[in-house]
Amino acid sequence: MHILVAARRRLSDLSLRSKLLGSFGAILVVLVILTSAAYRTTVANQDASDAVAQSQHVISVAEETLTALVDMETGYRGYLLTGRDDFLDPYRNGGREAAENIGQLKQLTADNPDQVRRWDDLAARLDDWQRNVTTPGIELRQQVNDGQIDLDALGGRVASGSGKERFDAMRAVLAEGIGIEQTYLERRLATSADARTTLKLVLVIGTLLAIGLSAILAIAISIDIAKPVTLLATSARRLTGGDLDERTGLRRRDEIGVAAEAFDEMAERLQTIIMRNDTILSTAAEGIVGLDRAARVTFANPAALTALGQPADDLIGRGIMHRFDVAHNGNGRNGGPPGESTGGGSPVPHTLALGPSNTAPAPS
Repeated sequence: MHILVAARRRLSDLSLRSKLLGSFGAILVVLVILTSAAYRTTVANQDASDAVAQSQHVISVAEETLTALVDMETGYRGYLLTGRDDFLDPYRNGGREAAENIGQLKQLTADNPDQVRRWDDLAARLDDWQRNVTTPGIELRQQVNDGQIDLDALGGRVASGSGKERFDAMRAVLAEGIGIEQTYLERRLATSADARTTLKLVLVIGTLLAIGLSAILAIAISIDIAKPVTLLATSARRLTGGDLDERTGLRRRDEIGVAAEAFDEMAERLQTIIMRNDTILSTAAEGIVGLDRAARVTFANPAALTALGQPADDLIGRGIMHRFDVAHNGNGRNGGPPGESTGGGSPVPHTLALGPSNTAPAPS
């Protein structure tokens, strides 16, 4: 509670400019923090998405490489069995595609030395398979086609199984590389999902925080400004209603406090002037009557009440013309009967008829 009171007091002491600029500044800081956090989270989410896409691409290229190797083996075996040159087309095409894919795999996984070494090993095994198995086998088959050797010699080479062992080893390297990338892919998918969740939380929480801070500042400033302004207006109405003791009592250091202090000083001086004038009017020997533009009595000092022979309640707020006629013509003090003018008449009706800027001549 004391903290809230101290905070309100400190807020009241700040100028309106400082309050407004401070509020906008606080909201701006929150928005900057929100934007910065959202940007970092978005970048992390994009990086995770890129990593997922990279793993998917690596797996795709590795599978295409395996397909190319299978095409090579199928074309190679088909050529050994039939001796037809058209079976060498998938072998040659598969070889070119496999070499290109291995180069692409090394580029895609350049940031992963283990995977790069794995692809280098695959390239070496492919070269070994071609130099020691497929190329000699194709040459041997060409000799069979040319009638230089018997087909049984070719069958013995195929039956040795060295080519199958080498090819299975290449399959194993690719399978291991794909398995590693599958593991990376699962981790990266989880990271991407976490990044998306974090981004949503940052946006939602940051937005709610900005809205909440804006609402709190708006309410605090409106209360800080509206309440004293209302008090100042109420005090002004009470003062104009005749309550000369009315004061705002506000003690603030902002512009409202300055205005309230000036108002209290004005009320104090006004009260002093009115009390001094009332004292002068009350002690004056001459009768003094105050009139508005409609010739209604606004005040009359005791001497005027005595001269008119009327109580204050019968005079204040009522017309004065007939009362002066009565006072001058019908009260019998001049020796004439009621209703008969004594000649000179009252100067007040003449003054009112001529207007506030004129003065009727005194009766002779």
